[in-house]
Amino acid sequence: MSDLLTPAAAARIIPRPVAPATVWRWCNYGVTAPDGQRVLLQHERIAGRTYIKRADLDAFLARLGQAAAQHFAAKREPRQSKRAEQKAEAARKLDRRMKATA
Repeated sequence: MSDLLTPAAAARIIPRPVAPATVWRWCNYGVTAPDGQRVLLQHERIAGRTYIKRADLDAFLARLGQAAAQHFAAKREPRQSKRAEQKAEAARKLDRRMKATA
């Protein structure tokens, strides 16, 4: 049982500060990763208490990191604002009219 952590102990291990209740939510409800998939923290219930294995915590954090890396690695085209698109369309219309009258 030495490798089992309580949510409070797991919260202290995580690099960024989180509350024990956050770790409990990760166990019961999971986290929506940037790519849209739900990732749950594996846990065990012993005598009505929640315990997390250190290996499961490491795997959970790795899955979240991997999902985020894959999501943000996809090349995205910069999108113009709606106003910029309207200005570009107006400029194209003006060019067509100028060519038609010339």
